[in-house]
Formats: sequence, C-alpha cells, structure tokens
Amino acid sequence: MMTTQAKVARASSIALRALSYFFLRWALIPWVPAAVLTLFAIYVPSFISGYRHEPKLEVKEEIDVVVTDAIVTPEEPIAPNGSRKRKGAASPSVNGITPEPEVVAERVDIIDRIGVEKRPLNPIQTLLSGAPNPRSLALSLATFLLNALLVSFVADRLFREHSYTGHDLSFARPGFVSENEAKILIREPDQSKMPVTVEVRLKDPEAPFENPRWQDAGGVKWTSNETDYTAVVNVPLRGHNKPKTYIWRTSNNHTGEFTAPPRVGHALSAVDPPFTFLSTSCIVNRLPYSPFDHPLAIPGMRHLAKLLPSLNPQFMLFLGDFIYSDVPKFWGKKVEDYRQKYRQVYASPDWAAVGQNLSWIHVLDDHEIYNDWDANTTGVYEAAVNPWQLYNAATNPPPAKKAGTSSLRKEATYYEFTQGPASFFLLDTRTHRHSNKLHAQTEDKTMLGSEQLEDFLAFLKKPEPRGVNWKIVASSVPFTKNWKVNTRDTWGGFLSERQKILEAMWDAGLRGIGVVILSGDRHEFAATKFPPPEGGRWPQTVAVHEFSTSPLSQFYSPVQSYRQTDNEDVKIKYINKGNSKFGAITLLNLEDGNQGSLKYRLFIDGEEVWNTMIVSPPAVEKEAGVDMSVLRVRGTQQLAAAALKAKGQQRSLATLRSATRLRSSTAAHSLPRRFLPLKPSSTISQRYLSTSSVRGNKAEIANGGLDLGLGSSSVSGAKRDVLPSFWLRDNCRCTQCVNQDTRQRNFNTFEIPSDIKIEKVQSDSQGVQIQWSDGHLSTYPWSFLQFYQTSDRREPEDVKLAYFGAEAASNPPSISYEAVMSSDKGVGELTKKIKENGFVFVTNTPYANPSDTEKLLERIAFIRITHYGGFYDFTPDLAMADTAYTNLALPAHTDTTYFSDPAGLQAFHLLSHTGPEGSSSSSSSSSSSSSSSSSSSSSSSSSSSSSANSKGQGGKSLLVDGFHAANILKSEDPKAYKVLSSVRLPFHASGNEGITIAPDKRYPVLEIDPDSDELQRVRWNNDDRGVVPFGEEYTPQEWYDAARKWDAILRRKDVEVWIQLTPGSVLIFDNWRVLHGRSAFQGVRRICGGYTNRDDFISRWRNTNFKREDILNRIIG
Repeated sequence: MMTTQAKVARASSIALRALSYFFLRWALIPWVPAAVLTLFAIYVPSFISGYRHEPKLEVKEEIDVVVTDAIVTPEEPIAPNGSRKRKGAASPSVNGITPEPEVVAERVDIIDRIGVEKRPLNPIQTLLSGAPNPRSLALSLATFLLNALLVSFVADRLFREHSYTGHDLSFARPGFVSENEAKILIREPDQSKMPVTVEVRLKDPEAPFENPRWQDAGGVKWTSNETDYTAVVNVPLRGHNKPKTYIWRTSNNHTGEFTAPPRVGHALSAVDPPFTFLSTSCIVNRLPYSPFDHPLAIPGMRHLAKLLPSLNPQFMLFLGDFIYSDVPKFWGKKVEDYRQKYRQVYASPDWAAVGQNLSWIHVLDDHEIYNDWDANTTGVYEAAVNPWQLYNAATNPPPAKKAGTSSLRKEATYYEFTQGPASFFLLDTRTHRHSNKLHAQTEDKTMLGSEQLEDFLAFLKKPEPRGVNWKIVASSVPFTKNWKVNTRDTWGGFLSERQKILEAMWDAGLRGIGVVILSGDRHEFAATKFPPPEGGRWPQTVAVHEFSTSPLSQFYSPVQSYRQTDNEDVKIKYINKGNSKFGAITLLNLEDGNQGSLKYRLFIDGEEVWNTMIVSPPAVEKEAGVDMSVLRVRGTQQLAAAALKAKGQQRSLATLRSATRLRSSTAAHSLPRRFLPLKPSSTISQRYLSTSSVRGNKAEIANGGLDLGLGSSSVSGAKRDVLPSFWLRDNCRCTQCVNQDTRQRNFNTFEIPSDIKIEKVQSDSQGVQIQWSDGHLSTYPWSFLQFYQTSDRREPEDVKLAYFGAEAASNPPSISYEAVMSSDKGVGELTKKIKENGFVFVTNTPYANPSDTEKLLERIAFIRITHYGGFYDFTPDLAMADTAYTNLALPAHTDTTYFSDPAGLQAFHLLSHTGPEGSSSSSSSSSSSSSSSSSSSSSSSSSSSSSANSKGQGGKSLLVDGFHAANILKSEDPKAYKVLSSVRLPFHASGNEGITIAPDKRYPVLEIDPDSDELQRVRWNNDDRGVVPFGEEYTPQEWYDAARKWDAILRRKDVEVWIQLTPGSVLIFDNWRVLHGRSAFQGVRRICGGYTNRDDFISRWRNTNFKREDILNRIIG
C-alpha cells in the first residue's frame, strides 16, 4: 500500500504533466505556468519523502486451508454373553436397540504463513505516473527528471522569450503600397548608421520603357526613443496598369520586395496578372512548443514563407492579435512592456522571409491591448496603442474619409483605400465599443461608435469606378453569430448594429457591388453566407459572404464551437483544426468589367485544403429609369449623367462611356509631376548670378569639355575656360539624373562612358543645353557654370563669430523656452545664437519634470546616444566612472574628446541643489523662480547664486571660449599654437568596466580646417589624454611647454566666465568651441541634459536660418 506522500507525488505528477502538455502543445493559458510550478513545488518534497519512506519490501501473507475427510465408526454393542459382533456382520438389535451408522468427519487444518519479499519494479507504471519507486533509484530519478524537464520547458517558454528585449533590433518592412507610393517602416537604434537611405528598382523592368537602375527613394535622418527608433520612408512610385514588383534595399543592410498594385479598376480580365492578397490573424511564437526552436520562432511564418513565391500576393491584410500582450504572461502595463512585444515579433528569425517581402496592413484587436477589450480608451489603452501606431499603423493606408466629405478622419484607427478591382474598409472594433456585457439586442449598443459607423455606412453607399466590383470589409472579430463560445465579444453580441450594416451591404449589392467580410480571432475557419430575408426588397444574389480565418500561428480549438442555428447565418464550410491558417483571395473582373469573381483558397499548415469562388451580383436597382451599372462606369459619369438629367437632355450609354474613357485615357497618359522637366532657374539660387548681364555669354564645344572663355563677355578672373565633359555629365541636375525629392543621384556615375563627348551645344539667356554622345540631354544654368569657371568649390557659410570673455557673465545670450517650443523661427534664433556666440541660455524652462528639457533639446535634433546613455538625469553618485559624477571641481575642458566625432552641442539644466546631509536645506528650486534668467543682470546672477549657495554650496559653472583662447595663444606664442595644432594625441574613455573608447586616429588639441586654414575644433581634456607620443614634428617636451601656455590662458580671469546655474535656465553650448567646467560643491545637485551631434545641429541651424535652395547650392555644389 502506497504511503500518503507517494500518493500526493503521483497525483501532483499526473496533474503537472497534463497541464504542461496542454500549455506547451495546445494553448498558452496564462494561469497554467503558475499551476505547473505550484504542482512541482508540491511534487518535489512529496516525491523525496515518498521515496525515503515507501517500503522496498512488501508483506506477503499465505493461508493454506487443509480439509481432511475421516469415517468414524461407533463402538459395537456387547452381547449379554460378553461376545462382540463379528466385523462385517449385521448389527442385530441388542435389547431392541439398533447401533448408530458410520459417519464422515471433516478435519480442517489452517496454516498461516507470513513473510516479506521485494516489491515488483513496474517500470512503465513508474514512468507514467511520476510516483517514486523505492526499489529502483534509476527509475525514480528518470520519472522525476521527466517532470523536472517538463517544468523546465514550461519555464523556458514563459521566461526565455522575455529576456529578448529587442533594444538593438534593426529591421525594415514594407507597409501599405499604393499606385504612387510605398511606405517602408525602418527601425534603427544605432545612430552611427544614420542617415538610413532607401533605394528601389523594378524587379523585371520592361525595356526600353522602364528603368532597371536603382533609384534613390528617400531615407531617415535620425531616430529617437520617442518613436522607439522607428521611422517611415514614403517611397514615390510610378503607376502601372498591372502589378509590378519592386526590390528595395536600405543602407543599413536590409532588403526585400513589394508589389505595387495596378491602377484602380485595371484588373479587367483573366489575361492580366491576378490581384491576390492574403488574410489571417493571431500570432504567438513557439507554439506548438519545441525546445529546439528559437525562443522567438513563429512556426506559421515558415508555412507562409514557402507559399509566398507561388501566390505572389499584393499584401497581407492582418486582422489583429499581432501580439499577445497577456500571453503567456501579462508582463506590465507600461508603454515599454508593449513595445517589447512588437520588437519580439519583428526580431523573430522567421519574420524576415515574410515581413520583408510582403506588404502588411494591420487591424487592431483585443490582444494588442488585453483579452476581450471593451474599455475604450481607458486603462492601458494609450500605453498599448502607442507601439501599435509606431510599428503597425504608421505604414497603414490613409484613415477613412469623413462621411459626406472627401477629407480624411484624422487620428482615426480605421482605414479606407481602393486598389485594383476592390475597395477596402478596415474596421476598428475595439476603441469605440460598448461593454460586451450589455444585451446583444440593445438598440444603441455599438461596436464601432457613432463616427466610425457613419463613415462606414458612407463607404458602403459610395459608388465605385468601373472595374471595382467588390467592397472588402476587414473586421477583427467574426461577423457571424454562429460561434457559440464567447459570442458576446463578436458581432453576435451587437445584433442591432449588425443589422443596420447588413442592410447597407445588401443595398450595395443592388448596385452590382459584392460585399465580402474578412475576419479572424477564433483560431478556426468558417465561411458563412448572409442572405437577405425571403420576400424582401433584396434579391438573393446580393448575399454577403464572410471568410473568418485564424490563426497564422497559434493554438486551434480542438472542440468544434461553430454551429448554424437559423437561416440568417448560413454555414458554407467550417474547419477547426490547424495551428496555421490563412486565406488567399484572388479577384478577377469578367469580360465586360461590370462583374467580378472572387476565389478564396484556404491554406492550413502549409497545404491548400479548400477553395470556393463567388461572383459579384449584377446591378439590379434602377433609379428614374437609369440602370445603376451606368452610374458605376466612373465617378465622372455620375456627374455628367446628373448634369444631363438636370437639363432634360439624354445621351446614350455608349456616348457617355466613350467620353469618360477619353478623359481617363488622357489622365492615364499624362506625365506625373515628378517626371516633368523643371526650369533650371527655379532650382538655382539667384545669389550666385553675376551682377552683370549674362545674356551675352556663349559656350562652345572644346577638346575635352565645354569652353566658356570664347564668348564676348568672358568672366574676368576665370580660373578655367573649359569645364570637363565627364564632370559636366556627372553633375547633370535633370529630373532623370537627380531625384527631385531627395536631391540624390539616380544613376551610377561609372556607367557613363569615360570618353563621353558633347555632341551639340545650345545656349540662351538662361543657360546651356548639351546633347551628349550617350543620347542624354542636360541643361546647366549660367549661374552654375559661371561659379565653377571662377571658383574651385563651394565654401561654408561666412559666419561672424562673437568671441567672449569674462564680461559675458553679466549679459549672456538667451532666448525663452516658449519661443523655441512654439515655432521654427524660435529654433532658428536659438541655433543662430549658439553658432555665433558659442552658447545660449533658454530661460523660463519648466523644471518640475526633466522631460520638458528633453523635448527642448529634441527641437534641435535627436539626443545623441553614448555609453552614458541618451538624455541624462544624474546626481554626483559615481553611477558612471567619471569625475562629472562627483562633487569635485572640474577645470575647463571639452567633452567626448575620445570620440572620433565629439559631441556637437551639450546641455545642462540644474533641476535642484540641496544642502549637505543633515542641514536644514531644501532644493534651490524652492527659492529660485522657474522663470529666473541668467541674462537678467549681474546683480540678479549674484542674488541667484547667493540663494543657491544658501542651500547647496558652490557648483558655479565655468565657460571658456576656446576659439578666443586659441587666438590669444596664436598672437602671443605662434610656435605653441603650431605645436598644439600639429602634435596628434591619443584620447580614451576607460573608466567603466567593459568600455574602452578611443577615436579612429590621434587628433591634435587644435584642429585646423585644411581648406580654410581656420580653427575648426578644440579637443581638450587633460584628464582623458593619453601618452604624448614621440616621433612627431615636435618633441613631447615642446608639446608640454605649449600645453602649459595654453592651460595658463584658459585660467585667466578675463577669459573665464563663471555663472551659477539655476532651475529654469538651460545652458546649451558648442562643445567644439566652448570649454566648460565647474567649481567644487557641497550637497546634492541634480542635473539633466544631453548631447547633440554636430552635423544635426548645423543642419538645423541652416534650415532655420537660410532658404533651402541656398543651402542645397552650397552643400551639393
């Protein structure tokens, strides 16, 4: 008999195994892991105790019962004469008494044997039950380890994926692709790879009309944590009459394909490429579980990847549950918790093959927020929708149009678009819905909300152009009420609203438009037909169809839950099995274009298992004797027909169609704006034109190029008369050679023949037109040619720097926070002050929350990420091994000398300065107004300083104009200036474990621009300097002598600017020019700030202070 411990071990083991199998192979129910771990906690001690106390021997009792039969003969009577009867003789009566007869007696012997013997092994029972076997340590360990292995699998599935944060994830994927534009989502947290550029080309160009070369398509200048380092690139496309596949690639090494759709209504016959797209929903990784899979593996993606080449779909219409925020565990309610879930999907090793080669369009559902979500925009909604917007909705189609208008419903999370032979409406069934608990027949119960319902009904009523025969409705939840499990979360729980929608769909059918609903959510497949009521105003041909398909990669319901109960929702096909399901929908228009076919193919676990075809209904509704199919020819026909009807005129359908097609043909053959030639003078700044007339200029073909010196008004002071042919051809600025949006070359320079020649030259008052030997035609404005006739290159902007010394403390440059945050004009003023003065204070900055300072810095550019992080908010706690994280005094220095590209700008905002521990002090912010300005006056500075020091002592900030100090050095000791600008030094950052940063090469303290021979950058931090090298132009001792002189100048009172920072006043300075430091202090200072890249600062300065054309002429040439 088993001990109690062994019984508990067996029961907990059986339950543990059953739940583990269910969790790993069927469904990731959130409570199961906790139950499994609890059962294992019960199992372990009971197993150990059971093994120790369960007897190895068992008592065996044997009882033998022996029954013996015996014949008993009674004693013979004695005769009176004393004789006995002879044996065997009859027994006479004696004295009339007859003796008793013989009897049979039973003897029972009971033998009870009690002993002990070894218990049987029962290996199969041990392994199956998980109970300890006291006879075999090996079997006991085996069954125990089996349970431990199952628990480890459950723990692995639960916790291991969560360790993949995806912070360093870099990827790109195509989103919505229209006739004229493709959206590509890029995530790149590594700012060293910025900017990220995108190029596209046709996969199979048709010569000679289509360009086979890579075309620049735009890019991303920077990314920031605000968007989780994501950005969208809008790629311009040229419309085609049939689907065209493009190959795309990015500069950060991502590549893929997408297919551009045909023009609206142009999928007119079976001879054209079919218009196919996919539909499904629900993704979860690693289910069914395999310990050999990557933690982020998505098995269903593998099936899809194998089928993509043969299906050649336009896009994936994904109907929600792209992530499961609450499966297998709800890790948190913060934005970052949700963002991590999206990064995990995109980091899956199975994603790239599908996601990079297929356009994805997304619908929102509950698991992007929380299971069965019906709380509108309350609770975790905002945190959940933020990453959905960034990762999925950002590349979605345009929002739906407002009912009765052509304007978009901005900020809507439901979408509308038309492609090829169909119009699409993507519903948001979560954001606006009423509580699921309300009765399904409640009159005003809504899933869509009033605005979305109004816009959706307007979409259903909207007439479609010729060739568009379908309205496809995407719903994250099933439209049918035939699912009997959790019906209230589907449209079965919103029957009044559903009926309104059905009637509008049947009305669309009267106009010859077929309506198909695509849904997901249920992890099963069902095809359902919604016929109009018998005997009503709608014929049966206008029946609506729904194909509900899911999951792409998730569990499926082993129990059938779909059941038809009436004739309103008619079952066509139902299949519950399969972990991976998706549908492929192919649309074709019939010969006359007024009807179309829709073929639906169902794929389960990589195999096509079912298909069906439906045809759009014929138009049957007539208004005022006019067949509605006439009005569907084109939108322009409606207007024409309405106008004719208003005038009482009549025109044949053929005439109307002819006129409309003529207009359409004209529009179709019109050259898109971006392919039209631009006037050269419109893209060249007039500031480069000579003040004298250029009308007399002439240009002639010369040996090797274009001769500009033979004209009657040759420019005086010309450096060259001939501009080389190859150089001119490489710098052609026509729309074919240069992308007019990105200003990047559209061609490979080295495909130009090296011996290219000028065939013909034609000049006028605007410029010169050249016909090249390769057939290309280029136009150059006189301003461009004249500039390079007299100059070698474009020079940087001529900025007059305002050098400063100690006097700047009384009146430092400043600008208000409001001015910077309210307009780009304010940003222009801010960047101009920094560029000219070297630093600026931003006054009236809120300081209750450091995020306001972060937003201020992001008005300039993104905040640079370093080994210290991005935006910093620190106290002197040595959180990083750097003296900046102490309360020690710091001499004048520049930051990040150890980077090849030191930080361009640096910002400090003192949020508080409290007194030493034990003092009765509080933050200086309590006595300093947030509006205190460092630029008010000397006395106010002193007052502010005194106020701050009465709380926390010391900590004044030091600024030194490095360019001003270098000028002093050059004037007083030219040799020292030469030494510090010649001897190249090593710099490093090695104070933190695992970090050793050094520049790409050695740099001098004073870096000189080789083009202008002017000081470009000061790189000075004696603490971060390495060993002064030998073998340079000057000896180490000569460097030390020069550096000593330099250090002495930096410490001169008339050079130093001392200012006490106060809360509300942000200091931003040019780290390439201005050195900074501080005095020692007591107490705790809390400072926030960040770095900005030099190139991004200069770009922002240029674009907020100069005209764009001037900038382009200068930086491009």
